[in-house]
Amino acid sequence: MSFVLTRGTKELLPVDVDDATDQVTTLIGATNVKFDVKKEDGTVMYSNQAASVTDMRISGLVATSAAHPSGLWAEGHYELYIEFTVVTEDVRIGPIDIYVIGQS
Repeated sequence: MSFVLTRGTKELLPVDVDDATDQVTTLIGATNVKFDVKKEDGTVMYSNQAASVTDMRISGLVATSAAHPSGLWAEGHYELYIEFTVVTEDVRIGPIDIYVIGQS
């Protein structure tokens, strides 16, 4: 899975979670649901940002626009990480590739 975003846009990035044990069928009761985005060089673009849950999908709103504290994101490769707690497990999924291209 990867995402391609155009510079200057705001987009909801949906990540479908699969439970290999088939015991978890919804993440609605998950807690501490959040996401991080880092540049390839380790620069943090988002840290502990709130995310939403629908069934087995976690979505985070990513803005590559000038409204972001770091300004308009540079073209290039970024990494998305999703985190949540379900039952007794603290889960971190990633990296999921994000490629920022062009300008809107």
